[in-house]
Amino acid sequence: MTNLAIVIIEGKQKFERMLRSGEQLRFRRREKGDGEPLPQDDAVHQSPAAQFCSSSPRVSHSHAELRNLPDGRILVKDLGSTNGTFVRLSPFQEYELPDYFELLVGPDLLVQRQTPLWETDAAPGTFANADDLIAHLKIVLKAFVQDIRLVSLQNFDAQQPNLYTKLPIVARQAYLIVQWHNDTFNLAVERWLQRRVLLFNSGSLGQPLPSDDIPWTFTAASAERRQILQLARRVAPTNGTVLLVGASGTGKEVMAKDLHDHSLRRKGPFIPVNCAALPKELIASELFGTARGAFTGAAERLGLFERASGGTLFLDEIGELPLDVQATLLRALEERRVRRIGENEERKIDVRIIAATNRNLQKMVVEGKFRGDLYFRLGAVPLLLPALQPADVMSIVPQLCKVLAKRDGYSELPEDEVLRIGRCAADANWPGNARELRNVLQRYLTYRDPELSTDANWQVALSMDGHAATPPAPLPITASASGPQLMPGPGNPESGAIPAGLMKKLMGHLDRLLFLDFARQVLFPWQRGNLTKLGDKLGMTGAGATARLKQYGLRAEVDGPQPDVVQIDALIEAERTALQQHQVYLRGLLGF
Repeated sequence: MTNLAIVIIEGKQKFERMLRSGEQLRFRRREKGDGEPLPQDDAVHQSPAAQFCSSSPRVSHSHAELRNLPDGRILVKDLGSTNGTFVRLSPFQEYELPDYFELLVGPDLLVQRQTPLWETDAAPGTFANADDLIAHLKIVLKAFVQDIRLVSLQNFDAQQPNLYTKLPIVARQAYLIVQWHNDTFNLAVERWLQRRVLLFNSGSLGQPLPSDDIPWTFTAASAERRQILQLARRVAPTNGTVLLVGASGTGKEVMAKDLHDHSLRRKGPFIPVNCAALPKELIASELFGTARGAFTGAAERLGLFERASGGTLFLDEIGELPLDVQATLLRALEERRVRRIGENEERKIDVRIIAATNRNLQKMVVEGKFRGDLYFRLGAVPLLLPALQPADVMSIVPQLCKVLAKRDGYSELPEDEVLRIGRCAADANWPGNARELRNVLQRYLTYRDPELSTDANWQVALSMDGHAATPPAPLPITASASGPQLMPGPGNPESGAIPAGLMKKLMGHLDRLLFLDFARQVLFPWQRGNLTKLGDKLGMTGAGATARLKQYGLRAEVDGPQPDVVQIDALIEAERTALQQHQVYLRGLLGF
């Protein structure tokens, strides 16, 4: 049993009334003494057949009837009208109307149902571009449409399949083509769509957000993360609770700060808190505050909810909260009120909650470790942050290098070296995502040797123990009767010395690797290098560089054709593989 909210439009007048379940509304021509076109609400509710009196001479004395049945169906019936109804009904024939209808009862008499689309249109939001508008329309109109797309004015074909609506999108010089389901199309929904597009074209829906001048810092170069960023752009201007889910280092706190900076609360505080780092016995007082004298030595103190008033509270690692605190948190979210520890008075709060976790909260709910009602309250707007993809890694490396250089006082790297680091990093696996990548970059900047190539420095940083607080001291190399030896140290903990003959072998591999890698960088990246330039870089002549390359089976001539890039890459990989077999001794040799 549902009530029926209808709008009656006659000429330039509009009447909004509610027809309760089981009630009828009859349409007829107004006669002398009829008074108002429609009785007041109370009269409508008391009368089994309320009447609407039309001023149109083409509406009969007994024209049509609208019935709201208790089972939810809506029927219209011709009551023997002289001119007939505009739905072309036979006299006294009943017709079942669709859920969202727009009905022409007479030439100047329109009756339509107020759809939920109109009712939820009070705050339509803003859209940065037509693509965002289309994404919104697809969600709202999913029950009515088969497809929504943009077609340029030049490519529009009038022979569109099925029932469709064509509306102009001025900014894109294109048409918005909406293909409707034949059994769900009605004019009321189309009117709603027309209004949205009209507002978008006039700027009231398409105007830039006030925070568009603030850049998004969330790294999104891959398709997966770009999709999440697009969703975040639509979520940011709202006040809704957001749940960020993703592995460690995927950028949950960065995304939370971005959502705050692009919201209407950006001028308020952004308070991040790691729930896992809070002492269990103090979590409630930290979140909700304490009253003076609540316990021995307790002073009056604002909780994080009150400190974040007018802004955003970011609850990281939300899955670590104890169950009793979860219950209090749920009540605070539902009631928008908190009670300090030791107080009976509740205080109203105005704060947006963004929560984050790297745990499977659904599984925790099943296991009884997380409240189901809190999970559903937090998960109304979930954003699943994917792991870093190679494209994301290449995009984030320059940013991290600048941040580390500024924070820790390193010299900024040349642009081409940063680009090469990004390519090397994109080839590696990063289970720790941005955190792990940042640690390796910091080691690269700390132990970078200007005499080595970027690739060689990168391999050193990648293979080092990330838990070492300080770089180990260089290990002295001494000569002995059996050849060069290495003093005992962490690089060679078991034997304390490089076996006889291995030192010469390692030095040979390193020498060849550094030469080939340097030649690869000079000769090939921009297809403009030559052997003379390579010789200058190495402190030898072009002929000397040519002879050195020929030693490795690479055919080359001074200022002539370059060596085969595939062949030189294969040689570089072979030298790296050979050195990998002696990694323990190599670290000791290099002083790590």
